[in-house]
Formats: sequence, C-alpha cells, structure tokens
Amino acid sequence: MVKLYDQVTTPPFVVEEDFGVFLSRVRRRYRMQIIEVVESLHSYLPRWDRFTYSRIESGRRAPRFEELLPLYRGLVLGCGIAFGPDERQTYLALARKKIESKQSHRDQQRSDADWRLLSVQLAEVDCDPAVQSPHTSPSAAQTRAATALSLADIRYIVGRDEWLAEMLGFYLSSAPKKLVVVQGPLGSGKSSCWDLLLRSLVQQDASALISTFHGPRPRAGDSNVSPEEFLEQVIGTLLTELKVAPPSDDAPARPITTEARVESVLQHLAASPRRVVLLIDDGDALLGEDGQLSHSWRTFLERFLHCQHKAIIYLMTRQWPEWRGKDQAFVEETRLPALRPEDGAQLLRNLGSEFQHLPAALLEQLSERCGGNPFLIECCASLARKPLVTFSWSREVGPRPADGGEVARALRSMIEAQSVLSREIALERRTLLNEVIRSRISQDAQHLLQILALATTPLATPLLHSMCQNPQLAVEDLFRASLARVPGHERVQLLPVVTEAVIGRLSPGEIRLAEGSVIDAYRAWLETGDFIGEQEQSQVISELAALLLKHRRLLDAAQLLIRYGWLCSAFGHGSRLSRLAQRELERPDWGAGSAASCSTTTSLPSLANQLIAQSAPRMRSVCSQLHAWGMSA
Repeated sequence: MVKLYDQVTTPPFVVEEDFGVFLSRVRRRYRMQIIEVVESLHSYLPRWDRFTYSRIESGRRAPRFEELLPLYRGLVLGCGIAFGPDERQTYLALARKKIESKQSHRDQQRSDADWRLLSVQLAEVDCDPAVQSPHTSPSAAQTRAATALSLADIRYIVGRDEWLAEMLGFYLSSAPKKLVVVQGPLGSGKSSCWDLLLRSLVQQDASALISTFHGPRPRAGDSNVSPEEFLEQVIGTLLTELKVAPPSDDAPARPITTEARVESVLQHLAASPRRVVLLIDDGDALLGEDGQLSHSWRTFLERFLHCQHKAIIYLMTRQWPEWRGKDQAFVEETRLPALRPEDGAQLLRNLGSEFQHLPAALLEQLSERCGGNPFLIECCASLARKPLVTFSWSREVGPRPADGGEVARALRSMIEAQSVLSREIALERRTLLNEVIRSRISQDAQHLLQILALATTPLATPLLHSMCQNPQLAVEDLFRASLARVPGHERVQLLPVVTEAVIGRLSPGEIRLAEGSVIDAYRAWLETGDFIGEQEQSQVISELAALLLKHRRLLDAAQLLIRYGWLCSAFGHGSRLSRLAQRELERPDWGAGSAASCSTTTSLPSLANQLIAQSAPRMRSVCSQLHAWGMSA
C-alpha cells in the first residue's frame, strides 16, 4: 500500500498505487499537462499521441516492455523530470506489476534478467549529462503553462480590426491598463471577440502567460456558482499556473481566508518575470443579484489595481456597474461597437452563397435594421434560407423582383416587419431565435441542442456519438443556424443567448432527462482521460459531481470526489462542491429522494436503504475534506 500525496494538495486517502497513477503524480509534481509531456516524448516514442499517453495514465493500457526505456528517457531528458533512486525502482516495480497483470500481454514472460538489465539502463539514463542541461532541468520544465490554450477559428469574424487594435494598445502601451472592461448586449459578439483577442495576444507576445476563464452561466435549479466560488476558481487556477510551491507532505493543512489567498496571488504576479493576462468571458458572473460587483470581487479588483505588477484583466460582460473605486487610471471601460452596415453586409455574404450576389444596399439595410447585432443578422440569414410563407389572403400585385429571388424577398419582408425585427423583442423574448430552433434544424439537432444547453463545459465532439444517430449532420445543422460555436480543440458549445433561450423552453422533466445525458457524457469523457489540460478535467469532474448531487446520487458523487476531489480543489471548485453536498445532506427528504432514484427500490428496498446509509457518512467525510482543501494554502 502506498500513500498518494499530490504536490498541489495532500489527500489523506490510502490506495494501492497503479503505474498510471504514479506517472500522473510525477507529472503533476512538475505541473505539466499531458499535451506537454506528449510533445516532449515525441522524439523518443514517435507513435505515441495524447490519447495513447492518457490511456497509460488512466490504467486502461499497460506499457510494453520495450516502451519502458524510451518512456523513461523521454520523461527525464525531454521533460526534465528528476527521479530519485527510490522513484526509479517504483517506476520499474509498478510497470512490471502492470504488465504482468495483463493476462494477454505478450511481455508477461519476460525473465528476471531482462528486468535487471532494464534497471541498469534506467540508472544510466539518470547519469546522462544531458539531464544537467538547463533546458531539461526541473525549473525549466516548470516554466510551461499549466493550462493548454485552445484557439478557435476566427476567420468568420468581420469588422473588428479597429476594436482589436484598441484592445492590444491597452496591453502594449508604455503605461498599460490593468483592467479593461468590454460591455455589450446579447448577441453583440463578445465571445467571438474574446476568441479574436486571445489569438492576437498569443501572436503578439508568445512569452506571456495567458489564463482564460468563462464565467459560469445561470443554471436550472439552485446549483448556480456564486461570485465568491468563481473567484476561488480563478485564484486556484492562477496559483497553479504561476507554479506556486505547494505545501510539503508533512506540513499541516491550515485554513486561510480568501483575502490571504488574494495576497498570495498578487505577490506571485508581482514576482513573475512574464506578463500575465486574464481573459474572462461572461463577466456577469462577478456580479451579485443586485447587479453590483460582489464584495469578494470588489476586494480582489481593488487590490489587483493597487499592487504593482505587469498583469492585465480583459473582462467581457453584458452588465457592468461602472468602476467607482480607487486607481481609475488603470481601468478602461468600453462598449463593444455595433457592426457598421458594410461589415454586416460582409457577414451576410460569408454566411452563404445565397447572399453573395444580392445588392449591397439590401444587405446593408438589413444590417442597419438589426442594429449591427451579429447574432440577430445570423438569425435573419437562417430564416431567409427557407421558403417564405405568408399568412395573409392578400396577394402580391405586380411582378416579383428579379434580384435574388426568394431570399431577397424574405430579407425585404424582414426589413419591413418592424414588430419582428424590433431589437427589444428579438433579444429579450428571443422571437427570431425560437423561430430558428423550431423550423431550421433537424430532430437530432434539437435533441443535441437540449443536451448542450445543460452542459456547462464545452463537450468533446467524440462524445456526441452516443447522443444522436448522426452527430456530424446534427452539429452542422447547429452551425448553419448560428446556434453553436467551436471554441477549439474539437469542442462544441452553444452561444450564450442560445443556452438561455433553450433552457427557458424546457420543462423540468426535459431538463432532468438532458442532465442524465450530460452525466453519461461526462463519465465517458472521464474514462478516456483525453482532456486539453487539468483545468478542463477539473471542470468536467466538478460539473459531474454537481449533477450527481442534484440527482441524489450521493454514493456516486462521494466515490468521484474521493478520487478526484484534490484536483477540483486545486482549481478552486472545492468550496462550491462542499456547499452543494452539505445542502443535499441537510434536506430532510434526501434519504427518500435517494431511495426513489435507486433502480432497485421497488424490488429490493433493503438494498436501497443500505446504499443510502453508506452514502451519508461518506459524503459528510468528503464535505469536510473538500472544505479543508478549499481553504488550505
């Protein structure tokens, strides 16, 4: 039995260590992502990709005997990981145990002499002078970012050149800003501009440490992330990416306040030799129910603006109460401009060949009628592609216009129908959006739309195969109707305004059914281990745990958090999960609800009650540990 202590935090659970768990523990000690390890291993194991290495770490694949030496050389010489003599023997012993446990593994019959020779070869790797190179030292390995950036395709974005130049100016100026707020209404393109700014910053300053955040959107029920809990996520991720030294294994975990954690982040920002950029989308998550900055975020921003460092925050938000605190010289509050008529016309041309030969004046007129709102323009384009059906006895008098045919007629009809294109109605009541959902997408796409609306983390596209018969066509339907986006790295996500509209249309039963599909998708994703980085993995685990708690599956949630709770807490999710778990345990009817959710309740009530009895103490223990992790330095 080996105690598993991670370098980020110290879980007190004792389990038998697997070879993959050992590799994962060593990798986390150097705060490296799987994708970074795979890139470093390419010269040693050219046929390995991220999926192969992920399966090794997750235990779903055993290494082959001939892979052990190049893997070790890659970890030491490529990644800069320093193994001590004891760890080297652990590497060897666990690899042998893993290989011999696979009954069908052809390396099972390796002799003791083969393993002794491999032990000598591993020791020779540790004596290789290349290990002493500064390019492969542990400190060099730690300069890598903890969160892999996923860049979206931005070729479809038009009319934002001047805005982008202004945003980059705040970063490149001799007196740079520290907080840049970009405010815009629903559908104005904030998320697209966020993608555009992210890619431009990467191109402008390759050495910068760029940390990205998406503010949690409102959810069905009472499982929303509070502003304080979102701040914990931001702080936890920053501390991880800044390579803050974790507490030693024998150091007692001492609870500290959020203010102390804020000071720790600011100290490391000041000491960082690299520029640090925080990109936050959906910044409404910083605000309380009264529309004002929450106390925790106001305190953080006040200290962030006051302290001397080279970091900057770009905040995309729908609402903003105006900064009235100190250090206003470091704050820039802007509004995202509407598209100019000519840019709106170009957007329409980019949406399909039907619009490329229409008169520029007609397209510009529609753009103006939509108030230069990109999402509203895309909705109109989607509706214009279908045959125009009128519900009036009156017939057209005179010949139909020849320029553009049915599509041109549809656009002119929309321009004249002021009640349909009123910005207040279209954006607040989602009239056009609901029309698109009803009439422009297939049944598979509508089913997928409901699941994506309840998935707070963008889903990996391979997961969609279990949700509909032809996921590729369903996703193409969503893209054509301008309802979804690809934030990058084979992920798919609904636009914010679409998410809100879809959830508003669903009944409680439909929401629960869609959440069940999301639970299945998250669990399948977790089994593959194929994540962009640990930040994404922690988000998936946290959202899966929250859904399991909401569905009264306490035992499943407890087992999940016992295994992965330390990772969730390292990225700031511990406080929220502890709150949700405590809330479920304090409900007077939770036992009956859990029993009702067990499939064996009707035939085996005693077994269901037994499972419930097991869930309560285990979940209370997990709550205590999550709280301790969430409050430890």
